[in-house]
Amino acid sequence: MTDLLEMISLGNRNIDHLSNPSELRAAAEQVTEVASDFGTSTLMAASSAAERIVGAALVGHAGMVHGPHSEAGSASGTVLIVDVNVASGTSLARAARRARQAGAERVVAVVLYQLAVRLPDPHVWGIDQLIVIDQGSA
Repeated sequence: MTDLLEMISLGNRNIDHLSNPSELRAAAEQVTEVASDFGTSTLMAASSAAERIVGAALVGHAGMVHGPHSEAGSASGTVLIVDVNVASGTSLARAARRARQAGAERVVAVVLYQLAVRLPDPHVWGIDQLIVIDQGSA
């Protein structure tokens, strides 16, 4: 997707899609599955839109904790950063920096949608691994 306005519009539609409770629940389930795959229970939202997904994951799974600063969620180990969309990676990089400053040894990011055609190596953002759930849009 080369047109910036199209990318912005698509990103907004992806966020609006999460207004549907069943879609939000499905996104939270996908995130908790990725967390389980990486052996972490520490979730961190990269954006305000991702806070809804993290909140739904916390409600649905008692063992999950929010952010590297929560008492139960020490940042040592792996932190899973969550976001709805990725285009430039700025939000992910900012969240990765916070996680590293809190002591995270490994930072994994999961996003629902990739808006840019190509993304740089996630190590540029301070992320060890990036998982994109869907390449398209809602």
